[in-house]
Amino acid sequence: MADDAFATLNGYAVADLVLIVNEQGPWFAEAQLEKLAPKLVAGPAKLVINGVVLECTVDQPGTYGQAKSCRVIAGGGGWGKVVSAHGYGNDARVKARLVADDAARAAGESIGTFEPAAERLGVSYARTAGAASVALEDAAGGALWWVGYDGKTNVAKDRPTTKAAPDTYEVLAFNPRTQVVELGVTGLTVGVGSIISERLDAPATIRSFTLRLSSKRLTMTAVCGELRTTNQLVLLVRRIVERVMNGWLFGAYRYRVVSMGGDGRVNLQAVAKGAGVPDLLRIEQWPGVAGAHATLQNGAIVVVQFLEGRRDLPVISNYAGVQSSAFVPDRLVFGAKNPNQGVEIAYKGAQVECLFPPMIVSGTMIVSGVPTAFTATAMQPTGKLQGQITTGTPRVRVATS
Repeated sequence: MADDAFATLNGYAVADLVLIVNEQGPWFAEAQLEKLAPKLVAGPAKLVINGVVLECTVDQPGTYGQAKSCRVIAGGGGWGKVVSAHGYGNDARVKARLVADDAARAAGESIGTFEPAAERLGVSYARTAGAASVALEDAAGGALWWVGYDGKTNVAKDRPTTKAAPDTYEVLAFNPRTQVVELGVTGLTVGVGSIISERLDAPATIRSFTLRLSSKRLTMTAVCGELRTTNQLVLLVRRIVERVMNGWLFGAYRYRVVSMGGDGRVNLQAVAKGAGVPDLLRIEQWPGVAGAHATLQNGAIVVVQFLEGRRDLPVISNYAGVQSSAFVPDRLVFGAKNPNQGVEIAYKGAQVECLFPPMIVSGTMIVSGVPTAFTATAMQPTGKLQGQITTGTPRVRVATS
C-alpha cells in the first residue's frame, strides 16, 4: 500500500491521473498506477487525491506494460445502464422523487439532494426501457443533476457556489474569449461552483474542469462563466443517447385493456414488450368524437399516444375494429348538453318512428274498372310508421346533461 502517496486508488499509488468534472452528470477519471495491482477489480472503489476521498466504481481495469491502468466513474457508475420499462399512476400525480429513486435503485446509485423543477409529474407516467439517466432527467424536469465526490447523485436548479480562498489556487493563464483558465492547485481545493478572482479583471465561476496529475504535479484547466456550460464530450454523448434511446415518445403503441376504473379511465398492458414501453394505469380516453365514451371489454386492443411526446401524458386515441376480438364495448355513451338537440342513435331494441314526407304522385288508377291516368297531386304527411330495431348491438345508449 502507499498511504503517503499524493493520490491512491483503493490504496494503490497513482502515478498519472486525469479527472474530468462537469457541471452536470457524473465525474470520471483515467488512472495509471505506479505498480501492478492484482487485487484491483471492477467494482466499488475509493479514489483519494491529497486527502480528499472520492467514492467511485472501477469500470475498466487493465494492464499496459508494467503499469496498471483503469477508468473510474463517480458513484455506482450506473446512470448509463439500461433499465426496464415501468409505468406509474397516481391521482394526486406521480412524485418526481419516486421516479428518481426507482431509477437510481435500478442503476445501483443513490440520491442525495433532490430539488426538481416540479415535485410531481402527471397522473400517469411511463418510464421506457433505456438509460437510467433519461428517467432521472425527466424527474428533474430541467434542473441540473450531478454526482458528488461522496458518490451521491444530486438534483437542484443550480449548483452551490463558494468563494475560493486565494491561497488555494494560482491563475497561470486566462482566455477571456473562451472563459478557459489554467490553474495551479494543490488538490481539490477548488472545483465546480468555486468563484475565483485573483489576477482576473472580474470574478469567474468554475463550471467544469479537468484535473491532471503527473509526476506528483497538479494542474487544472477550468471553464468559467455565468451561463451553464457543458463539456463537449458530454454534449456528444447526450446527443447519441437521445438519438438511440429517444428522449421523447412519439408514435403510437398497442395496448390491451386489463380493467376499467370506476371513473372511466383504463388500466392497460403493453402488447409488444419489445417496444420498450411499460404497462400503464389510469389512462384517459380521447376518442376523437365529442361527447363519446366507451366502457371497454377486457382484452380489447387500443392505441396509446403520448401527447407532445411527453411520458407523463399518455392517452387512448384509437380502438381496434371488427377484426379484433372484444372490439365491441360493454357500453357506449354519446352525450349532449341539450337533450332536444342531442345525438340520435339507433341501436337494437330502440323504438323508432318514421314520417311520411310530402310526395308527388302520378300514374294510372282504376276508376269503375277502367284504367284512368291522373295528373300529379301533392300529398301531405298522413301519419307515422312505428317499430323496433331488431338487429345490431344493444350496447349503445344516449346520455344528456
